[in-house]
Amino acid sequence: MKYKYLFIMGLSFGLMIPGQSQNSGSNNDTEDTLNLGEVSVNAIGTLFNVSKSGHSVSSVAGKKLVSSGESGVIQALSGKASNVSITKNSGDPGSGAFIQIRGQNTISGSNQPLIIIDGIAMSNSSFGQGTDGVVQQSRLNDLNPSDIASITVLKGAAAAAIWGTAPANGVIVITTKKGSKSGMNIEFSSTLSFDMVNKEYEKQGIYGQGNAGKWVANAPGSWGDKISNRRGGLDSLRTTANKFVADDGSVYYPILAKRDQTVFNKTNRDQVFRTGQTWINNISISSGNARSNMYFSASDWNQKGVLNGTSDYHRTTGRLNFNHMLNDKLSLSMRSFLSKSTSNRIQQGSNLDGLYLGYLRTAPDFDNTDYSGTYYNAVGVATFNSHRGYRRYLGDIQPSYNNPGWTLNKQTNTSDVTRVTVTPEIKYQWKPNSLFTVRTGYDVSTDHRITYFPVLSGGSQANGSFTDDFIQETVLNFHAINQSNFENLLGNNGINLHTTLGYIYTKRSLMEIGGTASQFIIKNQDRFAFINATSTNQNPFNSNQLLLTNQVYGMLDLDIKDKYFLQVSSASEASSTYANRFLTTGASLAYEFTKDIGQSEFLNNGKLRFSAGQIGVAPPAYIWNTNYVGAGSSSGWGETLDGTQFGGTYARSSVQGNPDIRPEQKTEFELGTDLKMLKNKLSLGITYYTNEITGIVLAVDVAPSSGYSSQWKNAASMTNKGVEIDMNLNLVATKDLNLNLYGNLSSNKNNVTDLSGTNSVFLAGFTGTSSRVVKDHAMGVFWGGMYEKNEGKLVLDANGFPQAAVEEGVSGDPNAKYRASIGMNGNYKELTFNMLFETSQGNQMWGGTSGVLNYFGISPETATEVTLSQADADKVVDYSGKKVSALGVKDASGNYTVRGSLKDFGKGDVLLNQAWYQSLGGGFGPVNEDFINDASWVRLRELSLSYKLPRSICDLFHIPSASVGFTGRNLLLWTPFKGVDPELNLTGVSNGRGLDYFTNPGTKSYMFNIKFNL
Repeated sequence: MKYKYLFIMGLSFGLMIPGQSQNSGSNNDTEDTLNLGEVSVNAIGTLFNVSKSGHSVSSVAGKKLVSSGESGVIQALSGKASNVSITKNSGDPGSGAFIQIRGQNTISGSNQPLIIIDGIAMSNSSFGQGTDGVVQQSRLNDLNPSDIASITVLKGAAAAAIWGTAPANGVIVITTKKGSKSGMNIEFSSTLSFDMVNKEYEKQGIYGQGNAGKWVANAPGSWGDKISNRRGGLDSLRTTANKFVADDGSVYYPILAKRDQTVFNKTNRDQVFRTGQTWINNISISSGNARSNMYFSASDWNQKGVLNGTSDYHRTTGRLNFNHMLNDKLSLSMRSFLSKSTSNRIQQGSNLDGLYLGYLRTAPDFDNTDYSGTYYNAVGVATFNSHRGYRRYLGDIQPSYNNPGWTLNKQTNTSDVTRVTVTPEIKYQWKPNSLFTVRTGYDVSTDHRITYFPVLSGGSQANGSFTDDFIQETVLNFHAINQSNFENLLGNNGINLHTTLGYIYTKRSLMEIGGTASQFIIKNQDRFAFINATSTNQNPFNSNQLLLTNQVYGMLDLDIKDKYFLQVSSASEASSTYANRFLTTGASLAYEFTKDIGQSEFLNNGKLRFSAGQIGVAPPAYIWNTNYVGAGSSSGWGETLDGTQFGGTYARSSVQGNPDIRPEQKTEFELGTDLKMLKNKLSLGITYYTNEITGIVLAVDVAPSSGYSSQWKNAASMTNKGVEIDMNLNLVATKDLNLNLYGNLSSNKNNVTDLSGTNSVFLAGFTGTSSRVVKDHAMGVFWGGMYEKNEGKLVLDANGFPQAAVEEGVSGDPNAKYRASIGMNGNYKELTFNMLFETSQGNQMWGGTSGVLNYFGISPETATEVTLSQADADKVVDYSGKKVSALGVKDASGNYTVRGSLKDFGKGDVLLNQAWYQSLGGGFGPVNEDFINDASWVRLRELSLSYKLPRSICDLFHIPSASVGFTGRNLLLWTPFKGVDPELNLTGVSNGRGLDYFTNPGTKSYMFNIKFNL
């Protein structure tokens, strides 16, 4: 009902103010990502002319972010700027995303770019995602995309050197909307989205639960009998003993003989997935005059996810921006923002309580529908709230893996986020050519998380657990800037100088406090309380982090006869994470050569540019000192001893601190050209860059005699080299028809050149397969078990099967060889459209899920059959050495049919069956290279249509203008990777990439919207 109310509220504004101006508060939107000759926003939030810039710049208009239909600002950037790689963590509502500009730049720290909003550094943190648990959001998800006027992407080191060690990973400059200067405008929009899973794993429906070709109750795998060969009808049951009574009254008894031929794959699939829905309502008010302007907005985003349970995301935002000129010299402005979001997410990953793990492993002949009920033993004693799954079909004890229905509906994983940002600013024109600006920023967010596993949940949660976690992050900024213009320095000679002097102070604090209660005393109490556990099972935790930095910087911009443009910048930074001040520098030179050679019909404007910069990457906090950590003891099979239960214990960290630690240093060179051709119809930007990062911080192994296992050192180095091409072409420009073709192409080659003798550095993943840093390879390569090879050829055993190598090694690379996008937009009369295709080529992904599904006999490739003659059946063997003639079923013709497939590794055909998939050829085997697969993809990223309603219709409702539209998101996906969208990543925003292990699926969306300008 609240959406209807908001819709009516929007209409009522139109009735009250029917004749106001139609000007929008977004009148500084830009149309292309090249921005040649246009004004954009630099790293300190001030305007600059892109045509005079000596470094690469990409800008995206705010309306393009809105039209994408994404809840997060970062996700909406996908495909719109060259060499900006964006990976969504999952399709869960409100999930965050990983953004990377020009490759990786550090190992121990974050590779995320610096976020500048209205000239102030803001948070884009994401906490708590690993190989299991739930997908977390990033703080940029808090923003309302409709509030954004433009986004500028600064990629090179020279473009943002004034921020010291912060911008090594690039800078995302976000400018929010201002009020209109020509009267009041009210805009209301409402969008309804239908969301669906965009890629799923196939499950075989031929063989049932069991082992070695026979049905076995509660068996983990689907290596049982052929379902179609069963007798048919109802199973034979024993109705005089124990039983399970489901919540809906259905009764389940022990099975004596399996007869039912029903395959439940579709039923189980429908239990897990649904068509998600999202309602988005947004209203904005923009007004102003020559001296003052105001922009106000309110939005509500309410999403029910595609996972059929407690999967949701609800975000409400409000923004108030205003500017006022007190007099001709003094002006004030304030930008304030409030966001409130709540969500409930679904467990995923390497997690016995996760959704996909239980769902995908479920045998095709088991019905997951009744997951909760009451178990009665043989003498009638009841166990309430019992958990029924395919590993425990009577719910007599906890199942090894959760029934998907239990995960979706019984477990709780809530997050309640409140965020407030306030940015006041004062500008004083103290001289005709000098402007002094003081700007402060206050950004605080709190995230209250509840995680609850009821008793009889899978894995280690059999006796229940509850975690209450509170996180608060605060970013405080102070920024003072003095800018001066000096025209015609040496007389009327066309030499102009612009100087900038500034000071930045930043304070970032992070506090986390919470606790976990496990082994519930009252088993059937759904109460989130620590008192429902003994003191030995109550584990409090807390942490605090404080980072302080300040920069003093200067920047000179020299314009020589509107043809040569030189910029030099430098900053001196002090930080709480290292000892001495650190100097960063940047310089760029642009030459508009068409001012000398003249224009032609083919070439209308041309610019050459070169830039160089040296900036830093701040080391992690507190590693300059050796720390003490909470102590405890545990082993693989025994109990964990928690020091907090024994009066509190601490131990010195095994990693030694280093008081001489210094920032990592990045040196980058960039060369490019910007061209406008064919009567300014074609805009083309080409950039080549190369950078080197030295002194990368690592925990390097040290001799055990030192008393430590490792020490933090500036020990590693890496390089990045790449090319970027941005293009915009106006195809047709007439009164009624306008068509534009746009796109970009980019590549980045990363190479780790030094690790100071360290063999490899773990980033993310598992013991058998991980994403690592390895010398002479790109950062993040896959590391794991390999097949034994001799000069590139498999070494085979006596039966013709490959063998596992003794040592692990590099088995693949998740980094793309190149990325590209191509799109077309335009309008025909009142109809506008946009279509964007995007591709990533050459990247690989670890299909951990596929490997495990092979092990359990679930994947279609494990459910094939082969028929051999008597002679061949006596010759072909499986991995255990058994002949097909001993495994298969003999028909009247003397042929043998057996479950499996044939493969020739080099010595003739062998049988790949259960023996193979549950040893060397499965996901739990010692070799991972079979599951490192090509994850290249091409997708229709966006498709949008909008129609402006005729004036006659608008007059009926007394509104100046209105439009209706459709947007499709990820509607088409082409990829050889099986089962899941390869754009996702199990470990979220970590530096480890390309991992899939029961990751929650991605989505596609169909959105319908209506918009009123009132």
